Amino acid sequence: MCAKSEIKNTDVRWRCDFFIKDAYKICFDVCKSRGSGLFAVFDGHAGKEAAQKCSEILLETFESIFNQNPSKEIPNILEKTFLQIDQVFLNQPKFSSGCTAVLSFIRNEQRKLSLEGDLSECVL
Repeated sequence: MCAKSEIKNTDVRWRCDFFIKDAYKICFDVCKSRGSGLFAVFDGHAGKEAAQKCSEILLETFESIFNQNPSKEIPNILEKTFLQIDQVFLNQPKFSSGCTAVLSFIRNEQRKLSLEGDLSECVL
């Protein structure tokens, strides 16, 4: 079960389309692991297209890599997930925007956090 969206404030829609370029993804029971969760926020740079694309492909990419390497440590799977998403952008040069990401994966009461880009802090 997942939720994804771009972050908007409908009260000031005209300003948000220009200023807010973020997206997020929230998924539960990831890789058929009951009680697990994958949570991500993407900070769009120079537009929202990259943040939205990352939100759309994150779960499929993560689960694919996890299923190919189920015995690998989660930090390695997160790293491979980011690298594979980078390849999507390298192979589709139509994107004029980019994004940074903060991602947390929780399973069996273990928490793994991954930051990509110029993000220096996050609050969980």
